[in-house]
Parts: sequence; C-alpha cells; structure tokens
Amino acid sequence: MTTHQGTESGVRWSTLHHRIPLANAALSTTVAAPAAFALTRFLLDKDIARELVIACAAGTVALVLVAGYVYGVARLRTTRFRLTPDRLELRAGILVRQHRSIPRDRVRSVDVKADVVRRALGLAVVKVGTGEHTTGEHTELTLNAMAAPDAEALRRTLLTGAGAATPGHAAFSPALAAPSTLTGPSAPSTLAGPSTLAAPGPPFAAGAEHEESGLAVATLRWSWIRYAPLSIWVFVGGAIAIGAIKKVLDVVGIDLFSTSAAKMAWEWLVGNPWVAIPVVLAVSLLVGLVGAVGLFAESWGNYRLEQEARTLRVRRGLLTTRSLTMETRRLRGVTVAEPLLLRLGGGAKVRVVAVGLRKAEGQESEEVSALTPPVPRAEAFRVASHVLHAASTPAPATHPTPAPALAPTPTPASASASASASASGHSAHTRLGSPESPESPESPRSVGSPGSVGSPGSVGSPGSVGSPGSVGSRGSDGSRGSDGSRGHAASVPGEAVGEVGWGQLAPHPRAARGRRTRQALLMVAVLTAAMGITEWLTGWIPLAAWALPALALPAALALAADAYRGLGHRLSGGHLLTRAGSAGRTTVALDTGGIVGWRIRQSFFQRRLGLITVAATTAAGDGHYDVLDVGTTEGLDLAARAVPGLLGPFLVQSTGTRRQG
Repeated sequence: MTTHQGTESGVRWSTLHHRIPLANAALSTTVAAPAAFALTRFLLDKDIARELVIACAAGTVALVLVAGYVYGVARLRTTRFRLTPDRLELRAGILVRQHRSIPRDRVRSVDVKADVVRRALGLAVVKVGTGEHTTGEHTELTLNAMAAPDAEALRRTLLTGAGAATPGHAAFSPALAAPSTLTGPSAPSTLAGPSTLAAPGPPFAAGAEHEESGLAVATLRWSWIRYAPLSIWVFVGGAIAIGAIKKVLDVVGIDLFSTSAAKMAWEWLVGNPWVAIPVVLAVSLLVGLVGAVGLFAESWGNYRLEQEARTLRVRRGLLTTRSLTMETRRLRGVTVAEPLLLRLGGGAKVRVVAVGLRKAEGQESEEVSALTPPVPRAEAFRVASHVLHAASTPAPATHPTPAPALAPTPTPASASASASASASGHSAHTRLGSPESPESPESPRSVGSPGSVGSPGSVGSPGSVGSPGSVGSRGSDGSRGSDGSRGHAASVPGEAVGEVGWGQLAPHPRAARGRRTRQALLMVAVLTAAMGITEWLTGWIPLAAWALPALALPAALALAADAYRGLGHRLSGGHLLTRAGSAGRTTVALDTGGIVGWRIRQSFFQRRLGLITVAATTAAGDGHYDVLDVGTTEGLDLAARAVPGLLGPFLVQSTGTRRQG
C-alpha cells in the first residue's frame, strides 16, 4: 500500500494493495472455466479439429484472466482512500469517478471478510457500515482489498480509536498516529500537522499482524454440528440443489437423460411412482443433510464471539473468513430464535439487535446479525445474557482515541446546563409514540428516558437528562451519554440493570388461544374447500389425497396450542421481553432505553376479544418488536411502565376526565 500527499489538508491518500490484480485474475477463473467448457462442447459438435478446439479453449481462458488482471490494475490505479481525524474518504471509479465520505462518529460496524483466494494472497475486504437511511443511498463504504494486517488495524482504529503505527511508519493518515510524537505502539495518538508527516513507508509494523484477542464469550464446539440438519432446508434444499445442478449442466450442453441407461432409469421411476417417490425423497434428504453439515462447517468453522474494550466481535468461517465488529453502545438487545425443528432438538440461535447493521447480501448464507450458530438452548440464553450485560455496562476507555473524534466530557454542572438549554430550546422537536417518527440516525436526541418526563409538552425533549443515577442521555442512534451510561426504565425489584430473567414470562389471555384455534380451523377449511373445488372442476384429486385435511387438522390444532403457550412478556433488568411463535418462535429482549415510540394495533376481531398488539419501535434491528395479543389494559400498562412518560400523556384513565375531541 502506497501513500500520496493530499492537497486539501495534508493527510495522505492511500492506495489499495498491489496484489489486487492477481486476486481479480484468480477470481476470473469462475467465469473462464465454464466459458471454455461451453465453447469446447460447441466446437466439438461442429466437427472442428481437436487441436483447434483446445487452442480456442485455452485462448478463452487466457483472455478472461487477462481481462480480470487489467480490470484489477485499472481499479488499483483509480482508487484512493484516507482516514482523517473526522472522516473516512474513498475516491474510486474507472469511467465514473465517485468521492464518498463518511464521518467517523457515524461508523456503526466494521466487517472484515476474506475468501479463499484473498486469504492465499494475504488480503481482506473491509466494509464500514453507518446504518440504513430512508433515502435509499448506499451507507456502506467498501475497501476491496487491503492487506489483512492493515484491515485489522483499520477495524480497531475505527471502533476503538487505537492506533496501529510504529515509529517511522505512517498509518493511513495522521489521524491514526502522529509519527513525530509516537514513542511506541501503545503510545497516545496525537494529531500531527502536514509538516510532521513521516516519510512514506510500510503502513504497519510486522507485529501488527497479531490480532488482539478480547474476552471469549463463546467458541465453536464441533458437537454443535448435530443441530445443522434441524432445518426445513434439509428437506427442500436437496431438491433445489439437484434442480440447480441440472440447469447448469443444461446450459453447458450436458443432458443427464440423453444416454440409454439414464432413459431406462427415468422410465422405470415414472412407471413405479410408489417406489420412485420414496427414492427421490431419500436422495433429496441425503443431499440436503450433507449440504447442511457442509454449510455449517464452512460458515461457522473457527467461530469465536469475543468482547473487546468497547466492542463485540464475531469471527467465523472455515474457508471464507468473516469478522464483524460492533460497538456495544450501539446494541439494543438480542433475539433468541427457536425454529420448530431446532427447538424440538433442544437448540436455539442468537441474533443481535443493533443500530446500523447492514442487511445480508445475496451470497451470504447467514444473517449479519447472527451471534451464534445453532447451539444448545442453555448456551444460547447464556450468550444472550452476557451480550445484554455487556451492552448495559459502560466500558473503560482502555484505548486512546484521537481528540477530534470525541466531544469533551462535560462536568455535572455543564451537563445539567446543556440539558436544560436543549430542553427549553427544542421541546417540540420530537413527536413520540408515533410510528411516523422513528429515531433517525441523522439527528441525535433523547428518547424520553425514565426520570426525564415533566409535562406532556416536554416528553422526550432533545438532550434531556436520563433517570437519576445515569448521567447523559441516549441519542437517536442509540449513543450513550458522556460517561457511556444509559438510562433505563424501572426494572423488576431485585434485578440489576442488564440482568435479564428469561423465565416466568407473563401469560396472555385465553382469548388469544381461541383466536389461534379459529385461525387453524379456518386454514384447514380453506384447504378442504380448495381440494373440493378442484375435484368438482377437474376430477384430478385421488381418493388417498383426502387424507391430507384429516392429517392437517390435528397438526394445525397442535401448532395453535403451541403458539399460545409460546406467548409471553415481561419487564426485567431494564429490558422488554416478548416471545411469540410456534414454527418460528423468537424471544426478544429489547433495551427500554432504545424504545422511541409505541404503535398500538387492534383489529376488529381483537377488539371483540379485548386484545391488542403493542409494538415497541426502535432504530435497531427490525425497527419494531411486537407484544402480540395481550390484554388491552395489561398491554397499555406494560408500555407505560417500560418507558415512563412516553405513552402516559396519551392515555385516558377510566375514572379520569372525558376524552377531548
């Protein structure tokens, strides 16, 4: 990686790694091989000499590889990036030039990924996420690719402020370290002006290749692989994989059923359906089973969840390595997912609810928010409790941070004065309790922390101080106060903030069970009616198929009863716990300090049964988390107690004054 002097601020612009053209050429083989194979089959069908066919295939491969290499060179020469005290900037584009810049204080996550080719070349791709916006613009900056040690150092710098430079070596920019004042790898970073820039050299010392390890929260146990087949994709994934392979072979000109032996086998299967169906199902199941085990091994090999000074890091991947780092102050809770088959096997998965996480891309097999693979249920809840505790506990400042990236820590007097001035000057800035006003990552403000509520006109005013004992207030992006603390609603007596009691959730009214039972009966009735209409119109329904509604009825009723047993909610340790579902049961623990509003829904049938659905809106995760089919009074009381003052001004007491309007 080389550096170039900037013209605006004296901060060097850096290039990507010089091995990028080699990586592009190697990755181009995924295009070159199929193209050469298809061309070979085409030319052989034209009775062209074998020597000429081989030459054409070799030329095709060479052309694709050279094109990939040239594209890599062009991208290397046209891409520059730099890290200043305030921003991460990227200039890229071969035909259309783009200059992208993201503020360092808006960085929410750093994702480091390296596939097999890049790992062999010592490279890694860094994706810096800032959260999603309603404008639809890209909020993720990608550096493809950097040296693996440089990627690791950039990750630590962006999320912890730790420099990775050593004396005499420049690292990205003076924001990372000041070569003129640095006396060791761990010395405080002092910003240097343009006149103090070090001479160009290796960006990091050799020792930077060693990754600092934090506190291990969970590491891979290969016994967990027994949970890999407990997925519906095992049953349908095999058929999908077989169909996809056949399509690919058809494209390159290979017909599986062209030979006489294959035709005879196919005719035998068609003529003996009662034997063919179990055989096809068994083969599909076997392929799905092997695929699920292989996918688990590749996705979760070398898995390690660790807690660093102010971050939570997930590392995994057997062939393609992935490393996702999130700030703990951006965490809003966790989700423990228990799909039906996995739950029957005693397993569960943990996902994080965090501000600013990107969505999974098409080629990714796991959600970006995944914290664990399928693990034993007890282990899942242990990890979830640890993450909640880490998110609720202010982390000590163990790494130096560049001064311009941090606001000065206010004294209690100045904090109170600032909060009062903000509250008086912007009391009408936020509309709470409305789904149209979710917290915006662009405009930090308070969300109405416990203890900050005065009159209805001052609820959630920007900058209001949180509950007594918690200095500072949470912004809309979920940032903590100046000391890293966070306001919470009152928790259950005897439970400390951050300590969540997962058991003994409050059950929901029996009317919720009746509602699910009627929905199950309706589904079976619709299935029966559809089969009856099809039989009346076409006569295609065989007699044995009528066993399907008879089998579906007890199964639907059992799922309805299980779905009702799964309903529950609770306030515990400053978190709102809500559980729902049967085929895909989830238990969510949401930090009440991150709730920015409530959405109350009541359908016609819910109104007749005295039920409502209470949704807590937040800027993290799915955006809202529902407490389904809870009693009307109980649901409103739950929302009022979770974040005191947020919903209260909009409620009408049954013994109070008449409703206005």
